[in-house]
Amino acid sequence: MDDTSNQVYLLKTLEMELKSLRPNAKVYKQQQNSDVFFLEKKSQLLAETRESLKSLQKGNNSNSAALKMSVLG
Repeated sequence: MDDTSNQVYLLKTLEMELKSLRPNAKVYKQQQNSDVFFLEKKSQLLAETRESLKSLQKGNNSNSAALKMSVLG
């Protein structure tokens, strides 16, 4: 499994985990390059996850299309 497909898998897993939480559950987000966690709104974190997943899948699809064109060309 390459790095991009691994990231897609992790983001899909995170999305499903966030969806399964009860509405008033506390969600913490880790600060980048740190061991510090901050309380985050579940809806905000879910939206960020979906956005990251969408952009990663778009990039993955364009890379696949470029690869197919180079093979066909």
